[in-house]
Amino acid sequence: MSNRFIDNETLLDAATLNRFEDDLKACDDLYLHKVQVVQGSGETGMIGTINVYTRSGDEIDTTNKLISALDIKGLHNIPMSGRYDYSGVKKYYNITLSAMMTPSNLILRGIKIGYSDSNTGVVTYIDGSGSITVTDVVSKV
Repeated sequence: MSNRFIDNETLLDAATLNRFEDDLKACDDLYLHKVQVVQGSGETGMIGTINVYTRSGDEIDTTNKLISALDIKGLHNIPMSGRYDYSGVKKYYNITLSAMMTPSNLILRGIKIGYSDSNTGVVTYIDGSGSITVTDVVSKV
């Protein structure tokens, strides 16, 4: 299973995906982690979510555990999703697009959309800042 897509010749068609799904179902020790990363608060607060598959049911509840589970060895921009709504004096949607990860650090990245102030409709790129909280909901596949 591990080398199915590294030859640049295997077609990514329905039959291949079905075989891959069958391989996953045959694993009796596979766990799905629905990980949520919250970074900062206020106008620059961000929330990122990612699904991670491992062979351990141990929770991924720190940045170090998430980085380890994803086997981050260098600088990687990992796709994530999520939205943080800030409703203070100004109002924003902060949309998470990815997490910039190194073996020792994680920063959420995304866009800020103003929807109720003089910047309504303005889209700016933002990077997360502040403390990080990681939570995980684990289920056996």
